[in-house]
Amino acid sequence: MILLLFGKDTYSSKKKLREIVEEYKKRHQSGLNFTKIDLAKNDFNQLKQSLEIVSMFDEKKLIIAENPLDQNEDS
Repeated sequence: MILLLFGKDTYSSKKKLREIVEEYKKRHQSGLNFTKIDLAKNDFNQLKQSLEIVSMFDEKKLIIAENPLDQNEDS
């Protein structure tokens, strides 16, 4: 499942993101498959690697990609 949180109302987007992360952490306490990537500071390769990694645990992944439109010029 892919969720996109965007728009002018950043307060509501951030609140919803916090709710999603809190619910994920309640269900999956190990936190091994939780990744947060700021694409303004990192390139898409790090996001690609996070998506390609296969977990040895039967746990869903939560990958948060922040600032996808604010790519740095080195990427």
